[in-house]
Amino acid sequence: MTARPRELVAALALVAAADTVVRRSASLTVGGPGVALFVLFVAAVVVVAARARLRATRTFVIAGILVALALRCAYGSNEGVLAISVLAVPAFALAMRSRTASTADVVASAGATFVTTHTRLAAAFRGVRDLLASRRETKTSERLAQVLVPLLLAGLFVAIFALANPLVGAWLDRATRAVAIPGIEDLVFWFVTLVGSVLLLRPALKRLPLAASADTTSGATDGQVALARNTLVALNAIFLLENVLDATYLWAGSPPPGVSERAYAHEGAAWLTVALALVTVVVGVLFRGPLAHDPKAKATRVLAFVWLAQGVVLAIGTYRRLWIHIRTSGTSSVRILGIVGTTLVVVALVHVGYKLLRNRSFVWLLRRQLDAIALGLLAFVLAPTHRLSAPVNLRRVMAHEYQALVHVEEEAREAESATSFLPMLGHDDERIRRGIAALLLDERDHLRAASLPRITKDQPLAEAWALRELDLASPRLEAVLGDVERVDAIRQFEYIRNSAIEGEIAQSEISKVELAETRSERALKLWLAEQASSSPPRRLASPTLPSLVETTDPNRLEADVAFAAFPSPTRLVLTRPRPGEEWRVEESVTMTVPIHPLAP
Repeated sequence: MTARPRELVAALALVAAADTVVRRSASLTVGGPGVALFVLFVAAVVVVAARARLRATRTFVIAGILVALALRCAYGSNEGVLAISVLAVPAFALAMRSRTASTADVVASAGATFVTTHTRLAAAFRGVRDLLASRRETKTSERLAQVLVPLLLAGLFVAIFALANPLVGAWLDRATRAVAIPGIEDLVFWFVTLVGSVLLLRPALKRLPLAASADTTSGATDGQVALARNTLVALNAIFLLENVLDATYLWAGSPPPGVSERAYAHEGAAWLTVALALVTVVVGVLFRGPLAHDPKAKATRVLAFVWLAQGVVLAIGTYRRLWIHIRTSGTSSVRILGIVGTTLVVVALVHVGYKLLRNRSFVWLLRRQLDAIALGLLAFVLAPTHRLSAPVNLRRVMAHEYQALVHVEEEAREAESATSFLPMLGHDDERIRRGIAALLLDERDHLRAASLPRITKDQPLAEAWALRELDLASPRLEAVLGDVERVDAIRQFEYIRNSAIEGEIAQSEISKVELAETRSERALKLWLAEQASSSPPRRLASPTLPSLVETTDPNRLEADVAFAAFPSPTRLVLTRPRPGEEWRVEESVTMTVPIHPLAP
């Protein structure tokens, strides 16, 4: 079949849009309204160029999914959102052509489209050839006149207006500077994008068999029954042992000697999810044939149901492990992904059990499993996982459960969750207050730098909102941080985090973490070190650092220093040109009247 002119124009439009958004913009993985419009534009081009447009429920559902993905891109994108968006557009193109298109059909059609790439390109080539052939009926001189005359007249008047209007002249100058000769990379990108556009607009439609019921005409051999029975007996015994261990140590809240509850839970969550996923694979493969319906394999099917039930118990134990993680050390995007993965495995166990109970086909099971996985991944990438995790971790830290600081430091550097930690500025531990203030100031500066090269409309909404809130909170952040370097405040913050990683055993180490050194204290310490190494040396009479005293000038501090060789204290004056700059130490006069130290 030959490609129509409308499809050819649509393919060129997709190439131009991809070149603008993907290659000319650095915000593809960051997101923003521009990326959201690109997703919607691609979907709109697919609708306009489609030969058939079925108004089925599935079509509108996938269209709604594309809109949700576009909104997520506008709020803030990531690799997962982009990957699901790339997969959702072909699914939408197929849904307009088939009322029964499922995730399995999308995968099968994508494979068939890739295999028949040469036929799709041949159809596009024939479309271009036929389009040129229809134009040959017009004389060459007439064709040239139809193109050259409008171009020459338009260029003439643009040049006149550029000379008459300085604004038009500036626009023309920028336009001519923007024109560049395409290089090899440009040509390769355009070719690859063009091929992808042709395949997207003309996909191959391939559907898996729709039979929901399994074939019951064939029977199982004695060897197949014995193999499945022996396998399930062994696996049931292993799962029973694991569930007994969980009942003894996990559910009873008394982990094995030498192992904390958190460590016991941490070791198993991910691997148990893998084990449960393998349960669905093993049962699905074992019972894809006559074992699923043969009367002599009835006992084997009972063993399969018992194994699936043990898998559900194991899944509940996995949820318990994840809850222990969240209760003790907060949550994160990875742990939310773990919850989604465990839920998908539970859904798979239910699907496998329903297949055995209702004698469904393996293709039915495959369709349901792929649809569940697609919906689970879609829910995960659409959810603002950092924003959801931040309040949980905030409550943990405010309750002096510092294991969650591992996630706090990560989420304080994410635009969607950074402002959730502003209440931590009221924490009763100055080291925590200063640390979070330094992290949020770093994130504010990062967002400012990231917003400079972008047009305002291309900035992700999460970044714009976070930058506005952090700018408003900047005076408070600076006041909390005080005269401490950000790197020093973050270092003390990380010391507390590292001391708390192992749990309650290391809580006693947290109090040993000292306050971060201020700039003035550092300047005074360096000056005293220089005096101790001078000739003759001047050493402190006391091993402790002298106390600094505030004055009416915020950029001036004073300290009384007692040297060992001098009977009277010496007053030192520390000054700085403006806040945030380095302090200078000047020796003033010898004092005999003490001054009151600065209250902590």
